[in-house]
Amino acid sequence: NASAHSNLGLLLVDHKGEFIEAEELYRKAIEVDPGHEAVHCNLGHLLQNHKGDYVEAEEMYRKAIKLDPGNATALSNLGLLLTNHKGDYVEAEEMYRTAIEVDPGHEAAHYNLGVLLEKRKGEYVEAEEMYRKAIKLDPGNASAHSNLGLLLVDHKGDYVEAEEMYRKAIEVDPGLSTAHSNLGVLLENHKGEYVEAEEMYRKAI
Repeated sequence: NASAHSNLGLLLVDHKGEFIEAEELYRKAIEVDPGHEAVHCNLGHLLQNHKGDYVEAEEMYRKAIKLDPGNATALSNLGLLLTNHKGDYVEAEEMYRTAIEVDPGHEAAHYNLGVLLEKRKGEYVEAEEMYRKAIKLDPGNASAHSNLGLLLVDHKGDYVEAEEMYRKAIEVDPGLSTAHSNLGVLLENHKGEYVEAEEMYRKAI
């Protein structure tokens, strides 16, 4: 049963960190049912994030998309791979936008597109829009809060809302060092609150 193999593999990845057995299960699932698009996506994710095998990961995502052009997770994951490991921002943007088109509720695709637009294209207005949509879809996305805060500081001079974003990021993920560091910079440079700024820097280290 391909789905059973795939589901067990996903459980081992998500809850036990047993990537070797999970990979074996995913490959067995594909052997049993080569048309099972979700398992191609799952194997791609494992290869990309836990083995650093970007070549085969890309192959798996493309197979998943070929089998199901509406697989928003495969589209978004492929976009991220193309962004981070191939520098292909044009196709990456296409993947993110397609993911959002087929699943407007896909938080990661909005966030990933926001990062690409801000960092690679300098399109800050739409980047802000994407971060806000990502946060609306998943208020627990600490990186989206932190990135939006930095964008508000750097491109809008809105230190009040930026501080709110950084504090929210820290609230949902106390281990996010960039949020502590960014809040420290804001407190030091724009509010003159050196005591708390120092505290934030120390937490970021």
